[in-house]
Amino acid sequence: MTHILNPILRTVLNQFDQPAELGTIQPLATPALLGHWYDLYGAYPSERQRGHIIQLVVAYALLGETQVRPEQTHDLAEILQQLRAGNRDQRLVYWRFLHEHKLPVHVLIDELGLAKATFHRDMKDRLPLILDQAADCLLSILQPALQLERPPVPAQLYGRAEWLAEAYAMLKHEQHLCIIGSTGVGKSACAATLANTWQGPVFWLTLLPDLNDQVESCLPLIGAFLQHHGAYNLAQHLAIEGGKLNSNVALGLIRRDCASLTNPALFCLDQSEVMLKQPQPHHRALHSFWRALAAISNMHVLIIGNRVFSDDLPVLSLEPLESSAFRAWFDATTTMQPDYPWEQFLALIAGNTHLMRIVMVLIQQERSLAAICAMLEAHPGVSSLIERIITMLGPSAQQLLTILASFQQPIPRSLWPSNDLQQLEQYQLLQAGYRDTLELWPLLRKHYWQQLSTEQRQPLHEHAAQVHALLGQWTLAAEHAIAAGDYAQAIVWWFPQRHSEIRAGYFGRMLRMLQLIPLDQLPAREAQTLAIGQAELARFIGSYDQARAGLAAVSHTGSDSLRAYIHQLEGDLWEAQGQIEQAMQSYERAITILDTNHYHQEAILYVKRGLMHLNHERDFEAAHQAAAKTHFIAALLSGEIADEEGNYDLALQGYQTALDHACALNDQALQARAHASLAIVHARNERTEAIEHFNVAIRYYQSIGNNVRAARNQSNLAYFLGEINQPHEAITIAKEAYSFFKQINSRFWISLNTMTLANAHVELNQCDDAERYAHEVLHYEETAHVPFGVYILGRVANLKQEFTIAERYLHQSVQLSQAIQDRFMQAKVWRELTKLFYATQRYPDAQHALSQASDLYQQLGLNKELERIQHWAHHSNGQLVVN
Repeated sequence: MTHILNPILRTVLNQFDQPAELGTIQPLATPALLGHWYDLYGAYPSERQRGHIIQLVVAYALLGETQVRPEQTHDLAEILQQLRAGNRDQRLVYWRFLHEHKLPVHVLIDELGLAKATFHRDMKDRLPLILDQAADCLLSILQPALQLERPPVPAQLYGRAEWLAEAYAMLKHEQHLCIIGSTGVGKSACAATLANTWQGPVFWLTLLPDLNDQVESCLPLIGAFLQHHGAYNLAQHLAIEGGKLNSNVALGLIRRDCASLTNPALFCLDQSEVMLKQPQPHHRALHSFWRALAAISNMHVLIIGNRVFSDDLPVLSLEPLESSAFRAWFDATTTMQPDYPWEQFLALIAGNTHLMRIVMVLIQQERSLAAICAMLEAHPGVSSLIERIITMLGPSAQQLLTILASFQQPIPRSLWPSNDLQQLEQYQLLQAGYRDTLELWPLLRKHYWQQLSTEQRQPLHEHAAQVHALLGQWTLAAEHAIAAGDYAQAIVWWFPQRHSEIRAGYFGRMLRMLQLIPLDQLPAREAQTLAIGQAELARFIGSYDQARAGLAAVSHTGSDSLRAYIHQLEGDLWEAQGQIEQAMQSYERAITILDTNHYHQEAILYVKRGLMHLNHERDFEAAHQAAAKTHFIAALLSGEIADEEGNYDLALQGYQTALDHACALNDQALQARAHASLAIVHARNERTEAIEHFNVAIRYYQSIGNNVRAARNQSNLAYFLGEINQPHEAITIAKEAYSFFKQINSRFWISLNTMTLANAHVELNQCDDAERYAHEVLHYEETAHVPFGVYILGRVANLKQEFTIAERYLHQSVQLSQAIQDRFMQAKVWRELTKLFYATQRYPDAQHALSQASDLYQQLGLNKELERIQHWAHHSNGQLVVN
């Protein structure tokens, strides 16, 4: 399906040499779509300047550059030269549209080196695909879906001067403030006025149930806000990690960003009661997050709601307006005198400022307070008054109001007729949003929308879906498509853009939206796509069981790559929980489909990508990148094979080669994988270099919030520290990792850390603790760990001088190790048997055990272990000899 921006891009290309014309193209030339780029030449760019901005961003999009920012240096001529010297698609667009002279077709064909038939076929078939890809890149550059809030500041607040002065002083002095008050008392208006007078950057977020009431939905908005003010740490990490960050890591990045701001930022949270009424786990996480924000220096926090947010934040109550303030408001709006008892009128509106605002709109037309009060007495509430306001509008303004009622988010002003907007603004029915956007007054929208029937709403949803899609707001477009019953279109719009929508802060909306689509009303392919999307989102928040259930509910038919991806996703879900055996089974299914193993799968994908870059796009740099990643995978695989074979020198060579490739690629994720592998091999050889390799991997995974990978490397580090006789350090790290894996019920890694703890306590002669942890190892029944658990029981019995029991345990451990071909474990057990037999003066048995251990260590190339055995045999009074 053609991208909805494809026709607009074609218009831009046809008029590329006319910047003044480009600056009038709607909606591309609007502040809402151009975002931060709109200010490239100042706050109020001319049409020609807007056209120059469009030239820049479209040229970048055609080049495939998506990480450019407005504050960087830009040279349009240089970008065009890159397109001219680029791949086949880029050269096609350059010579057809962007060259300074419009060339005849036969000259174009010669410049491109194509046959005439090929050229025309490319213009027909390839150009739409090129523009589709460019449209996606353009939206990644502009990020129109990432909209920050701007609270509507009232033109005048009556009776609040003293309260505002007190609130401002408290906010400056205490650094944090919680405003509480009843519904309709004017909390948001007062807070918006405070924010408007703040001498520094202001971030505003209105909590909406199930839409943005998760930490994952807040972080992209905070990142965009800080980036707009020149602080990039949070935004960059979110971009790297696809919108997913550990909240503690995010808080650290926010702290660093705020420290770089010239003036303290004010963070405002409206409708905070959303997370306090019936708190869910994600509400508790969000509550903790905002409390932690309040501890950041160079940041002030303003919380608005109808109940106390936290006992440790100062609170200021907002009481209903006094009679004199309402009267001042009335007198400022109209010159007429009230024709209805004033105190009775105040009783009717009950201090509700929203109701007072509606009355002040109506008074302009009715000219009689008594008539309005009669309506209120007959029909208490706002509905009847809103209906009366609508009848005051002209037909075209009424039609526009109906259309705007379908939008829950601010939309560009330039999309609507200015005359109709003027009448709505005359009656104060609109409020301004961020970057020249607008929306209906929320109270009016809510009540008017409720009066529309399902049949009346459907075409409005269809229209709103098209508008949001045109603006690159895919989640919002999909929401309206679902409401209109067009589920397939919703999936077509949303699924390809789902990762960028997460980065735009629509995580909560996406979760709720997908739950509204009935699987049984979708064709098989769309149902499968929906299940994948739901599983990815569930994985994002750690709902692994829910994610797997969603995948299991759809048929695994379709292309090999799709079926393999579903099994890979299942494996990722198991792996995230530490369920290694189940993960491997899922990966094996994917491998079977692709007829290769996991490393080969990665390598083949990189090879295919490299060949596509080379053969189809002539993009040599991208092809080299793919080739380098293929070499990385190959080196990693060769290292792993040598590691499993016990050839540790060769394994080191393979892993070091992989690290060299990762460093050449400047890819931190690949570097972390290589460091973790190098650490394992150095640990086997008891080389202290392992510690630094482990720590590099741990720091990287912690920095991106990948707590599972970090804890795994901590587990391996703890095991190594135990092996080099640092039991206290091993216990400290293993306990931390053990606690983490307990929380996510990862049996394999719980068992591994239990092994480490058992071994460390043995080294400290703490037999009871060692025995308890050894039995826990056996409880988890991990095949690779059972020999070690039995070995620890043998060591404990040996320490207690229960030699018969110890011998039985150790021989059992040897047999279990042989069954799984773990030569390293076999050697360790034979060494312990040597000590047992020597202590009981069974010297021939001790010699046999010593020979078994030394032979195995020699096969494995573990020279330090051989030296340790030789040293021990040397002090055996000649009873034992190492060959």
